[in-house]
Amino acid sequence: MPLKRHLRPDYSKPLEGQQKKPVEEHWRKHTLTWIDPETGAVKIDYRPVIDQTLSEECNTVPPAIRSY
Repeated sequence: MPLKRHLRPDYSKPLEGQQKKPVEEHWRKHTLTWIDPETGAVKIDYRPVIDQTLSEECNTVPPAIRSY
């Protein structure tokens, strides 16, 4: 059976009491990170995936379920 990565728990928190999130809450997003070189503080943010290509040179490929 293939590994379903979208069902993984949040390992940054204790596993006890965690509820599985719906796919819409955590799938198809980019994780962005910044670090302040002076303080070492890390900022984590997210942005949606761009569904269209940025030029006409390449055709858009619709998202599909990965199955192995």
